Amino acid sequence: MKVFQASGKLTLDTAAAQLTTLPTLSQGELLEVNLSQISAADSSAVAVLLHWLRNARKQGAELCFSELTEGLAGLIRLYGVSTILPLK
Repeated sequence: MKVFQASGKLTLDTAAAQLTTLPTLSQGELLEVNLSQISAADSSAVAVLLHWLRNARKQGAELCFSELTEGLAGLIRLYGVSTILPLK
């Protein structure tokens, strides 16, 4: 399993740029996305995570998200997507 370290802000101002930061994945690959270095998050962060998950699945790969910051974990609960996002 490879690990991708997400970093910086996941906010409305940065969401478009963050959409393209996830590496290209191979069929059957599992990627752990470590979110411990996310310095700020708003509702756009949830959209970015869902986009990354969708793109990984389109490539035949799977993601899991780990080391969520407290703020990001709260947003995921608030929007009710904790059952959709594979959290580690």
